[in-house]
Amino acid sequence: MRTVFDSQFSLDTTQMQDIEIDANSRDDIVMCLYGLQQLFLDDEIRKKLFDLLEREYKPDVRKDRGRPGMDLWRVLVLAILKQATDSDYDRLAFLANEVSVLREILMHGKGDKTRYNRQTILDNVSALTPTLLAEVNQLTVEAGHKMVEHQAGTNLKGRCDSKVVKTNARYPTDMHLLWDATRCLIRECFKASEAFGMDGWRQHKSRTQKVYAAFQAIRNARRYRFNRKGVKAYLRICRLNAAKGRKLWKQLDEQEQRLKMQREGGECSREDEITLEAIIATKSSILEKLDYINRFADQIRRRVLEGEKIPHGEKVFSIFKPYTRWISKGKAGVQCELGVPAAIVEDQYQFLLSYVILWDGTDKDVAVSLIRATQKLYPDLKTCSFDRGFYSPAVSRELNDLLEVNAMLKKGACSKAEKAYQNTPEFKQARKGHSAVESALNNLDHRGWSKVREVSKEDFERVVATAVVAANVHRLGRLVRQKVREQFGLAA
Repeated sequence: MRTVFDSQFSLDTTQMQDIEIDANSRDDIVMCLYGLQQLFLDDEIRKKLFDLLEREYKPDVRKDRGRPGMDLWRVLVLAILKQATDSDYDRLAFLANEVSVLREILMHGKGDKTRYNRQTILDNVSALTPTLLAEVNQLTVEAGHKMVEHQAGTNLKGRCDSKVVKTNARYPTDMHLLWDATRCLIRECFKASEAFGMDGWRQHKSRTQKVYAAFQAIRNARRYRFNRKGVKAYLRICRLNAAKGRKLWKQLDEQEQRLKMQREGGECSREDEITLEAIIATKSSILEKLDYINRFADQIRRRVLEGEKIPHGEKVFSIFKPYTRWISKGKAGVQCELGVPAAIVEDQYQFLLSYVILWDGTDKDVAVSLIRATQKLYPDLKTCSFDRGFYSPAVSRELNDLLEVNAMLKKGACSKAEKAYQNTPEFKQARKGHSAVESALNNLDHRGWSKVREVSKEDFERVVATAVVAANVHRLGRLVRQKVREQFGLAA
């Protein structure tokens, strides 16, 4: 059983409009709390927000049955606070338990002994989806536009740029990746042998140590260039472990087929069903590691022993986060960035209107679709500026049709007509404000974009989406704090 918000307050609960937040503090938590308070106090926004949470948070699970769960308002507050402060779940649990003003925003009374633990927060926050967060972001921008008194029909001026959202991936070499795949295979096979009663992996620690010793002998270029024998020995021991892992996989496959036959004959118990599901998952994990070992071993053979250059398209940069890309933009002092690029559109009020994650392709591949998606949400967007990385002749022509002012710099020399267009006051004004988008990207770094530590692709996307919402809530909180300070006659 779960509610969006429990309106039955205890006598010692402070009403949201009566919660006092320190207007002298410039801490991120304070800005975030001001923003969340404003979302709650706006009756129209609150109703839309609560209806959205009720509809989209775990839509397949009934909320009027089962044990009491965390209120959805509290889930959203903790998710936004985590990204606004770029905290881990342990720090977030401490803040939720010990910071009194945060507990008031969570609607706990002074005598409420409710405590949050790390796992409870993680389980609830992880259930938020990027789709739900995108709609929450739209409501946050709507509240922000009310604060700045933006009138419907007034031109929204956007600025678009991208940056790499880094993953927590080590610098990739095929030697390291082969070591990762082999040690993970040995660990998976040992767990499978223990779980399903199979022999042959009792000495798994010794196997791992032998692979590591072979890896250490040739782990960097200075070593393997003059130790071809060591490279061959490393490949040999990795392939031997792969062959043994493949043998275990076949045993698991035989056991799976036997259980499926029992199920077809109606002789499969509930325990057998659970075992069958576990075997299928284990087989998939082992097969993935085997494929990685074969791939990296083949690349090492071709590159080191045969002198072949491996094409970029064949490379994998992390076996734990295979969506990680190698991005090299030619920045001074930055050889490469490991992560996934994301593009944003920010308006003149410093609110992030929308974003897109570039799982593949480059900036110019998403420029048009991003502007179309943004205009679908905000039809007033008529002006937007871009970096040269978004330019191509076709993209520029399409954006000219979508925007009244397309402030995109061209790569190469301009024609007379293009020069005349770039000298117009509207174009110059849009270009003059474009550099402010770098501040928005830096702000997102402080909301968790500097390094995403979650492993799965879905969790990565959720963190990126939550960071955008947190950045807008932080911006909204700054506006509210500024208004409060003006009311009390404090310096802005």
